[in-house]
Amino acid sequence: MTANAKKRVPKCHGCGKPFERRVAAPRVEKMKYDGARHEVLIEGMPQWQCDGCKITLTDDESDTVVQDCLRRHIGLLTADEIREARMALVVAGIFQGMKS
Repeated sequence: MTANAKKRVPKCHGCGKPFERRVAAPRVEKMKYDGARHEVLIEGMPQWQCDGCKITLTDDESDTVVQDCLRRHIGLLTADEIREARMALVVAGIFQGMKS
């Protein structure tokens, strides 16, 4: 997708109106990782919401935010942080295993 291209806005399957993109209210979710249960604060998660029906949808971007929150909670780097660290190593000439 080009920088100028618009993302397709889904329509509500209940009333047919287009969804609005919103950030969900912060909430705590129970999640399991490596056999242990964690109560993870999920903040900044984008979602699609129908103003008429109050139906909400999540997408890949929403899933990435949830995974990032879990990884921060348990003390791991996020995928973006790992990618940035690898690129820094490539630029420094230390790591050759990643194409830019």
